Amino acid sequence: MNEKFMDVMLTFASKVSNNRLLSCIRDAFTDLMPVIIIGSFCTLFANVVCNTTPGYMSLANVPGLAWLGMFKPLFTDANYGTMNMMAIGIVIMLSAKVAESYGNKDKVVSILALSCFISLCVTSATAVGFCGTMVVNAPWTTPPGLMAFMASGGSFGAVITQLLCVVISFAIYTPFVILANKQQEAK
Repeated sequence: MNEKFMDVMLTFASKVSNNRLLSCIRDAFTDLMPVIIIGSFCTLFANVVCNTTPGYMSLANVPGLAWLGMFKPLFTDANYGTMNMMAIGIVIMLSAKVAESYGNKDKVVSILALSCFISLCVTSATAVGFCGTMVVNAPWTTPPGLMAFMASGGSFGAVITQLLCVVISFAIYTPFVILANKQQEAK
């Protein structure tokens, strides 16, 4: 019974370790491990060493060590620069690893993946309140700008966000279209 269980687990483990995408995810996180470690220590120092909020266990709350509280913004900013920006690093590293596993060493894949990630971040503009939430389902044939205005119930922030996304998408995809046209002409 124990031996059969071990055989099943070894078979499963070998299939998981040979999976191309899981290996790429593992490698991307491994490459970003120094950033993750630095961000983790900054979070630790900001909350355990430099936190001056009353009632929390922190070195800065020990009498005579309140001066440690002045370093909290430093560690908070370092945390933001590492842990909170890690998604961008993961997108770039993961797309490069996947492309490499398929034999493509172009960095264009990472740029394209990053552009897709940024285009998905439009929801952040809604989350922070820059543009209103969708209140009306505008027809898909409505021109950009007007669609955002109608769908958001009259939010000009939504219009600006949508037009900005159109411009960014045009700037990102134009080089790929030009490259594809040149390759087509070469054939």
